[in-house]
Amino acid sequence: MKLRPLVLVLIAGVVACFMGFYNNFPLVFPDTGTYISSGFINEVPVDRPIFYGWFLRHASLAESLWLAILGQSLLLSLLLYYFFRQFVEARYRGFLYLGFVFFCTLFTGLSVHVSTLMPDIFAPMMIMGLGLLLLAPALRVLDKVIISVILFYSMAVHYAHLFTAFLILAAVTLLYLVYRKRQAIRLRPLLLSWGVVLLSALLIPTVNWMMGEAFGLSKGGHVFMMQRLVHWGVVEEYLDEACPEKGYRFCEYKDDIPLNFIWNQESPLYKTGGWMENKEEYQAIFGEVFTDWQYQRIILTRSFETTLELFFSFDVGDTTAPELEGSSPFETIKIWFPEQWRRYLFSRQSFKKLDFTLLNYVQRVVLLGGLFISILLLLSRRVPLPQKVLVGFFLICLLANAMACGPLSGVFARYQSRVMWLILLPLFLLAAQYPWFRRLWERWEIKDETVNS
Repeated sequence: MKLRPLVLVLIAGVVACFMGFYNNFPLVFPDTGTYISSGFINEVPVDRPIFYGWFLRHASLAESLWLAILGQSLLLSLLLYYFFRQFVEARYRGFLYLGFVFFCTLFTGLSVHVSTLMPDIFAPMMIMGLGLLLLAPALRVLDKVIISVILFYSMAVHYAHLFTAFLILAAVTLLYLVYRKRQAIRLRPLLLSWGVVLLSALLIPTVNWMMGEAFGLSKGGHVFMMQRLVHWGVVEEYLDEACPEKGYRFCEYKDDIPLNFIWNQESPLYKTGGWMENKEEYQAIFGEVFTDWQYQRIILTRSFETTLELFFSFDVGDTTAPELEGSSPFETIKIWFPEQWRRYLFSRQSFKKLDFTLLNYVQRVVLLGGLFISILLLLSRRVPLPQKVLVGFFLICLLANAMACGPLSGVFARYQSRVMWLILLPLFLLAAQYPWFRRLWERWEIKDETVNS
């Protein structure tokens, strides 16, 4: 990569960290402590992969968490630059690239997620990685290798990213079969994308096995699935019918199940032994629930509802409550980053001085406006097929993200806000192809030349 692109990526990476600088410290979430600990003690958490923990340990050089958010910001900025290099003429590229980063930093939740010590920002990286491999056939071999490595790792840091990638590729494969003759999607990039996703899916259980765990994905997946069935009212209905015949330990507490099934210490989960002790019983319940149409109907209905709810839930701020003494982030940073601990205490987040009311209002207008324009482009007969494919791909990805996260985890706005800003990316990429933009650009160049003369 030449000097000018490197400078652009560096500028974009630093700008995207704005919210961290404004906060005076990288933002943290309750799960941040688990990720930091897993990376430093080299232990696979019960409910998530270890790869983001490793990222925090090595990207920070075990010295500064600022380096970690700058590292993930630069990776994101690099993928964005690849898009602008592939789809925008050199004449407009730098302007539109930096314009997009500044716009999203100011008017969307991009910077919040970039600046948070969580793997959430790797979700849009996964989407962009797939998009580049599928839709940019002119990429050089080295570029494909770099993008594939980032994509590979982006899926490994969180199970939801992997599941979302499978949904995206399933939808793209279906479109390939339907529109194969129109060459909207090519077979070789599709096979390459499937290869990277499958390798990443194999990586997680392999690493778990090498670290002394069972060969599989999450050790706690059964607990999260049970929580979803509790939220949807499926478990209570099933236990009312099954308990007279089944000897489940769960039956003793079927009339006293808290909604916060996982983290409430009074939950039946802990009264009956804990996460791993209940695995066999929960799997037996799943075997009956998922094969009975009575419950399948409820699950499908609730999955559809939560997908739509999450798709339109993209406010930021639900991840920025203070995490003070006694919390996992507080204690973990104190242990592993003692020199930064006091700076963490004096962050705006610690003093409850982060207010995203205005940003969320502006973001709703901007992103819903982007969604409206995207739908118009898809419906217009004047828009060429390649442009429709680009816009349609990102719409598919945003829907796939909601489908993977809503039913499996819940309607938490951060799941969608971390990727929803991508709805604007194809609009910026296509802007230079329309006469109105070229006219504005020419007028600006004429004025600039007049001033300089």
